Amino acid sequence: DSLKDLYYSTNGALWLHTWNVTSSDPCGAWYGVTCSEVMGDCHVRQLTLAANNLVGRFPNSIGNLTYIADLELQSNQLWGGIPSSIGDLVQLQNLNLYSNQFTGSI
Repeated sequence: DSLKDLYYSTNGALWLHTWNVTSSDPCGAWYGVTCSEVMGDCHVRQLTLAANNLVGRFPNSIGNLTYIADLELQSNQLWGGIPSSIGDLVQLQNLNLYSNQFTGSI
């Protein structure tokens, strides 16, 4: 799943506030993850992991979080390109990626 991909691709075990990825439900249990019910299902609406020591590439699967409105990953050590799948986040209202080491075009 998209959140686990983010965890593994950014060295999640060394984050300042890490996740127990063996927990089946990130909603309410994982630091920085806020969910809400949409059409009877729980979906990630906000991901706030600013200044949390994320180190690595931003996974392409982030585009699967189609209900996310707020994505805050600033002030980490993310590098490489910003995946084109970010364009699939049609509910996205707030995107903060500054103070990382991204390269290439958006």
